[in-house]
Amino acid sequence: MPTKVRTTQSAAVSEDDQQLTAAKASREALAAAQALATNRQADHDNAEMHEAEMEGQFNQGDDSATASDWSHVQAEVTRTEMLHNAAQTAEKRAENAVVNTDVTLSLIAKEWVQEALKGVDVIASFYVPKTSPDKAVAYVIQRKQTDDLRGGSVAGRVEVRYYRPSLYGALDAGDIQAAAERAHCRVVAASSGSHEYGDGMKVDAIQVDIQRGQSPTPLIKNDPTDVMVSSRVAHAFGADLAAHCRATTDPPVRGVNGEYVGAAITVKPLSGKVTSVDVDGAGVRTAKVQLNLNYHRESDLRTVNVDKHLKELMIDWKGSFVPNFGKVTSITGHLGLPDRLLPPSMPVTVEIVFTSRVR
Repeated sequence: MPTKVRTTQSAAVSEDDQQLTAAKASREALAAAQALATNRQADHDNAEMHEAEMEGQFNQGDDSATASDWSHVQAEVTRTEMLHNAAQTAEKRAENAVVNTDVTLSLIAKEWVQEALKGVDVIASFYVPKTSPDKAVAYVIQRKQTDDLRGGSVAGRVEVRYYRPSLYGALDAGDIQAAAERAHCRVVAASSGSHEYGDGMKVDAIQVDIQRGQSPTPLIKNDPTDVMVSSRVAHAFGADLAAHCRATTDPPVRGVNGEYVGAAITVKPLSGKVTSVDVDGAGVRTAKVQLNLNYHRESDLRTVNVDKHLKELMIDWKGSFVPNFGKVTSITGHLGLPDRLLPPSMPVTVEIVFTSRVR
């Protein structure tokens, strides 16, 4: 939980307790509002059913129900409808008032802010501290629940508040966005400005829209399969290898019949398989996969060092995120001996280790 800089440890814990208590109360209020809305819906459904039954009796010539009975049934339909509408409105109000305590995005963005503010304490939180700090500290605040994009990716918004002495430089939104991009996440960071508070102190506010982000160990419930490795990872790596061998003056790489055709080389993904999956006691999965590809040169007049580009590409892939597989923690690869084909085809073997969480 967040620790406050200016207050004592007990006061910080007290504020955390207050916020958590308020969050619990908001969830209880929502549950009560949902239960009431459900009951009001049932009352309205019963009233409409009674109205339909009485109308059916009249249409069959049964006059046992009086005009007063009919009037009462119709009034009950109107009454229960209004009560149900009011309950739905109250439910929506209670839903909007629920206090978020999810800090998944805050913890992800914390690493980017820490990179932009080396040496400054950065704290992930779900609320804005009431007491303003009197020394440099940054809070990454998440007010709403994380959006799950599936496959290990998440999205949503956080706000960064950097409390600093006036002599310190302002936090640059571009530094946060650059750090996120280096972590293979897609974000838009924009400054909301700075303002003064207290004696010689300022606070910078930056809004960060996380369009696609991943935890250091992303949550992916299902194990990868051979089909997924062949159809997704092998093709992604093959396309990247062809693009990596492209000169700046070359046209873009084209995908043609399952191959990736560039001016220098054509890369063909052949197969992929899961070689092992291990889940430890903490729910962390380690999955090893193998890719098999080949390539041939498009022209004998064009020289390209594929081995050099392969090694550079593997450096780029390490630490990256692949949807439904996880974070690349290790990657190795090598070129094989040429096949006797026209033109000669060179095999490429790549082994990748992915890390993710199952819970």
